[in-house]
Amino acid sequence: MADIGLAGPFFRHFALDPVPLEILRQTAPAVLEWVARLWNTTQGDLKGDWPVMLPNDLKPLLRDMGSGYLPYLSANAEAVRDGRKRFDIQVDGVEYKKARYSRYRVWCLEQLRKRWLGLPAQGQETTKALLEAQGCWGPMWQREARPLLPDQEAGLPFRATSKMIDVY
Repeated sequence: MADIGLAGPFFRHFALDPVPLEILRQTAPAVLEWVARLWNTTQGDLKGDWPVMLPNDLKPLLRDMGSGYLPYLSANAEAVRDGRKRFDIQVDGVEYKKARYSRYRVWCLEQLRKRWLGLPAQGQETTKALLEAQGCWGPMWQREARPLLPDQEAGLPFRATSKMIDVY
């Protein structure tokens, strides 16, 4: 599980960007192979028991997500919905001015919501209570409109047919 937690940032920030990808190919091919193995891992490949409860040491991470990341995703989705290319947001007392919108982050918020909706009723109840206790529930659902482009999800997150961030 630790490998999976580390592989996400490696995949997104190093294995997808052409320059870091080439650096990985030339200087750390074993790391690139590790990322590829993890990306192709299915739940059936995993051994052992899944934890029944979320470890307490992960709750501060959820609180950080609830106070920063999820409000950012919601503000970004609102900007995209309203046709604004920039938006302002305050996160943990820091004011961010003219943040550039990202359609990819609209997709990220939609994926979080879909995952929760896909849980069985008991899982939804338990997860909602956990997310509420850590300040994540409200920001995750504060905006209803999810302004995805037609067929935007078809190739996401890794084969976008349209630019995910406008550059102007």
